[in-house]
Amino acid sequence: MKSICEALRDARETDLADKLSGALSTIEDNTSSEKSSHTFLPNNAGASLNVPAFISFITILEKYASAKNHRLSIIHDKTKAYERGYAELYRLYSQPDRFEFPLTDGSSLLMGFSHLKNICFKESKESPWIQSADVLISGLNRFLKAVYKDEFVNPELLELGKYVSPAIFDNIFKRGDSVCSNEIRKKIRDVIQETNMYR
Repeated sequence: MKSICEALRDARETDLADKLSGALSTIEDNTSSEKSSHTFLPNNAGASLNVPAFISFITILEKYASAKNHRLSIIHDKTKAYERGYAELYRLYSQPDRFEFPLTDGSSLLMGFSHLKNICFKESKESPWIQSADVLISGLNRFLKAVYKDEFVNPELLELGKYVSPAIFDNIFKRGDSVCSNEIRKKIRDVIQETNMYR
């Protein structure tokens, strides 16, 4: 983690480097429960902090597919370290009898999928879907970085920024999730709402 902080400072990302270095003493405590909760997954995939995000993603996608009566498949980019773990996690959530477990933040975990029944892993060069996702994520990264730094957001980035709105704007039907502070969430909302696109 220290080398990451040094690399961030070299890239003039001093604010993020300071925040990460300030959190070093508590990162292990904060992540230990996540790491230990999925020790049964192959290749120690539970050590990846992407696991909770993956669970949230497939839950939201299944709820959306059910509401729209769509049949959907997931195409995930190949991740040599955690691919088997993610496939097993998907199997464990998709195959049981359907039930929903409410969480304290008002969201819920869903198990037993009726509309999201397939996941496969492909190299980016093999799949235009993954290539498109890579381009979109790159654009969203630029958008969020500009918002975070209070920099000018050009119209093209602002157009891409609308794709994060399901995770930022409260809605009756949850179509996204976000992992950021309320302060950053408000900054993103303010930038998007200035265009009057979501009022």
